[in-house]
Parts: sequence; C-alpha cells; structure tokens
Amino acid sequence: TAYLKWPALLGWAIFISKHLEDPIMQIVVLLIAFGFVMFFARRNAPTRGCRWRADATGDRGALRKYKCAACGAEAFTSTKGLPNDCRSKLKTPNL
Repeated sequence: TAYLKWPALLGWAIFISKHLEDPIMQIVVLLIAFGFVMFFARRNAPTRGCRWRADATGDRGALRKYKCAACGAEAFTSTKGLPNDCRSKLKTPNL
C-alpha cells in the first residue's frame, strides 16, 4: 500500500503547480516533490539485505558456507538456516 502514495504525492504537486501563478513557485514545488521522491527511493539502498545462497563445495566439517548473491560476501554458520548479518563490511584477518 506504500506505493499507492506516490501517485497522490505527484498528483498533488501537479495540481499545485497548475494553480500557482508564479513560475518560480512552480519550480520550487517541483523541486520539493523531486526531493521527496529521491529521499524515499534511496532511504533503504545502503542497508539492502543480503541474499544468502548455500555453497556446499566450501563446507568445512560442521560449518556450512554461504555466499551472498547481492554483495559477494562469504559467511560460515554452524546453525541451521542462513546467516543473520551482512558480512560485506567486515574486514577479514590475514592468515
């Protein structure tokens, strides 16, 4: 239902811009509407969740290997199920 708000927001901006006499105010209203669209479109981009895929060729004993399809990070887990956190920003120690 959240995606239904966008046409209402853009429709509101178009309605206001048609009824404003000053072209400067029309530009201001359109810039504000564009700013709202950009803000809501990018707010979840840096925290996009990982999509883990099992990689049975890299299993080590009881540890199961998973590779993220979104960021390429690799993780091992001994529990059933997928890893809970994104590992893409963790530094790997040099062995």
